[in-house]
Amino acid sequence: MHFLEKLTVKHGCPTLESDRLILRPLNSADDEAIFRLRSHPDVFKYVDIEPYQSIERAQKFIKAVKSDIRKGEAYFWGIVLKEEDFVIGTVCIWNFERNKTKAEIGYELHPQYHHKGVMREAMQIALEYVEKQLSIEVLDAITHEDNLPSKRLLDDFLFALKGRAIDVDASIEEVPEMQLYRKLMTRKDK
Repeated sequence: MHFLEKLTVKHGCPTLESDRLILRPLNSADDEAIFRLRSHPDVFKYVDIEPYQSIERAQKFIKAVKSDIRKGEAYFWGIVLKEEDFVIGTVCIWNFERNKTKAEIGYELHPQYHHKGVMREAMQIALEYVEKQLSIEVLDAITHEDNLPSKRLLDDFLFALKGRAIDVDASIEEVPEMQLYRKLMTRKDK
């Protein structure tokens, strides 16, 4: 199935599907799944975020994400395996520049689902959406220099390593170990 064959839009963020995955907006019923994801110590191993300690933090996160989507400041999807119907990760397009031709992609996946091709498939779906539906010309990703799976994923999707994030863009507030990857997007007709 073509990744965007089934495209439905809800609250400014579409639901996207492939044969195995659904990328859909988060809803309040996802609080336990987001807590499970974001309380796992390995999820934030390479970033300066403390693992979640309460379901309330997950609920606040979901509200913030929904607000960002309503304001047009982000596209944010929960990654769901069709046979499980439970959010196991997220992928987002956010941190838009004013003219919305440059943005950042972010992603996270529960370690139970690592090394199964899930994030590669989710990234493919999200990038295809960006290429066909958005006016983004430059897409950045920031990852830790020691996060080898993330770096391999970005390499596989032809993101180019530009260097330490703080050296490439002085406005980026990251620790020196964070690296900036950049992909020049090819615009495909809608």
